[in-house]
Amino acid sequence: MCKHILLFLFFLFLLFIAPLNGQRLDSIKYVNFYHQHSNSYEYGDTLDMRAKIAGLSKAWAEARFNFSNFDQIPTVNWDSLYLEYLHKVMEANSKVDYYKILTRFYTHLQDGHSMIVAPFVLWDSLYAALPIAAKLIENEVVISKNHSTDKVYSKLQKGTLIKKINGVNIHDYVSKNITPYVSFTSAADSISRIYSYHFTRGNINEVIELDLISPDGETFTESFKRIPQHQINNLIKNPEITLSSLSDSISLLSIPGFSQQNQSVFLDSIFNQLKSAKALIIDLRGNNSGLLFNAYELLSYLHLEPYTPETLLSPVYYPFKRARQLPSYDIEIQTNVRTPYWGLNFDGPIAVLIDNQTHGNAEVFLASLEQRDNIHIFGAATSGGSGQAVVFRLPGNGTGYISSSRNLMVDQKEYYREGIQADFEIKPGLNQIITGEDPVLEAAIKFLSKK
Repeated sequence: MCKHILLFLFFLFLLFIAPLNGQRLDSIKYVNFYHQHSNSYEYGDTLDMRAKIAGLSKAWAEARFNFSNFDQIPTVNWDSLYLEYLHKVMEANSKVDYYKILTRFYTHLQDGHSMIVAPFVLWDSLYAALPIAAKLIENEVVISKNHSTDKVYSKLQKGTLIKKINGVNIHDYVSKNITPYVSFTSAADSISRIYSYHFTRGNINEVIELDLISPDGETFTESFKRIPQHQINNLIKNPEITLSSLSDSISLLSIPGFSQQNQSVFLDSIFNQLKSAKALIIDLRGNNSGLLFNAYELLSYLHLEPYTPETLLSPVYYPFKRARQLPSYDIEIQTNVRTPYWGLNFDGPIAVLIDNQTHGNAEVFLASLEQRDNIHIFGAATSGGSGQAVVFRLPGNGTGYISSSRNLMVDQKEYYREGIQADFEIKPGLNQIITGEDPVLEAAIKFLSKK
């Protein structure tokens, strides 16, 4: 009997233990397995009860382990919210309702880079809108841009006030129908997002009625059809960097976004032209981010010494520490140093124009540029939202985004939520917006003229 037991134990040793002896860990294989595992998900073709719960659970888990800013919302109990929304998604009667609930769930994170986007097939039901942008000035909603040349929308001209939507005071309408479904980081960020593109969103089959006051004071009511969001995206052309001369000594570099292709060739040309300028104004107003590399590259033409382009904070989770009942979370702060483009860099004084639509990588750019001497900032605080988002899939080809990092000033001071502040705070008044005056630019010109 003892002999049989020994033979059995020897067989187990050969089968399970011996193959492991001396075997080294394949770290690449280990990492690749977890990477593939974290990006494999199949929800099926129908939004049944299992898919509803799986989608909510996926959104909860991605935030639970990747969100970088829970410290900014200490009163939010993410696990309790999951249980609360579990009942809501289970009771959703349609895909539209389901995605409205998921969208609302993520707004509790109070972060402009963390959001839910419905599948494209639902866009006409949720995201159709009018082809306009507006600003909130002195508690009035004023149209700042009409993206369409269609005569149907010709009355939505710049400077027109919007007083009501569908017979409801516009502030009450936005509060009830729009704000609950918008992800934003700060009050300034919410105003920027809502009135830039969210406030007329809805079902493409539902007419939207506006009570308006034209720039010359005429009061009228007009109904409009919303158009698909992808058509609006096509109407909004990719903004390009432009250089203009304001005087013999001051040039204006307008940077409405960092999405321009082949930017490097264009920048060489710009900074060759700037050799004769004594002062430079950089307009970052309305710059809603873009490609980080483009922001990095432009910084190399503006800095005079080796510089830090970005300081990034990200959470790190150690499950083995949790097993040992130790603090399982830490933070990692990443930074690097880049060298300017010697010979092409601009060495004169710089004024930077900002507003609440200066966002994301435009804030990263500004946070780095502030290291340079002779930088003067005019306008209103930026949106206070930055970070790199983890992207994940949801049922029916919806998409989730969760902010996994946040940017800091080079000295590690926070600007998340508060925004980067102007040295000279100037906010255009309603009449100035309507008449097209630009007091921010005028103040910068006046300041630099004395340098």
